[in-house]
Order: sequence, then C-alpha cells, then structure tokens
Amino acid sequence: LSGVLESLANALAARARFSLELFTDVYLLTQAVAKHAQEAASSGRVSFALTASDQRLDLSIGPLRGGTTETLREQLGELADEVAPESLEHSELVRVVGRGGGRIPRAVHG
Repeated sequence: LSGVLESLANALAARARFSLELFTDVYLLTQAVAKHAQEAASSGRVSFALTASDQRLDLSIGPLRGGTTETLREQLGELADEVAPESLEHSELVRVVGRGGGRIPRAVHG
C-alpha cells in the first residue's frame, strides 16, 4: 500500500505544483497514512482515492475501525492541514488534506 500511495501522491503533488521541499512531507504523510491504514483496517481490504488541485492534495482512505482517526491526526501533526473521519456503517473513511502553500511542516510524530 505505501509504495503505490507514495508514487501516486508524488505524481499528483508535482501536478499540483508543490514545491520540491515539500516532497519529503508528502513521503512522510503517505508513509504514516499507509501504516495507520494497515493497523486500523476494519476489513482485509483498504481502498483509497487521491485528488490534487492547485497546491492541494486530498486523500481518502478506508474502511478503518471507528474511532481511530484521532490517532492518525496525532501522528501526522502539522503534515496535514485536515484529518477528518466520515462514518461508514461500522467503520470510517478518513480524509487527509495537505496543502503545498509554502508552509514547512514538522516531521511525523511517533
């Protein structure tokens, strides 16, 4: 999961005109999200969607066990501008948004 997620996120970040310095942050973000998804998956299958627009990367991933979004939010710290759950029956879909607008985030915690 992490390899595919990282490759696609990097390609979309380039298209969204992220600065070169922020590609390390995209790597850290995708690694943390992939690890969290593997640990918090509510089934044997996890799906994700990535979109990008001007200086913005939007990732949705799930299904994950309900109530696990706060852990991911803490792990990502300032790498993500938004980490929000969306309820799905007995699980949740997590939306992570990163913006490349010149902010230099801190490293992933944990």
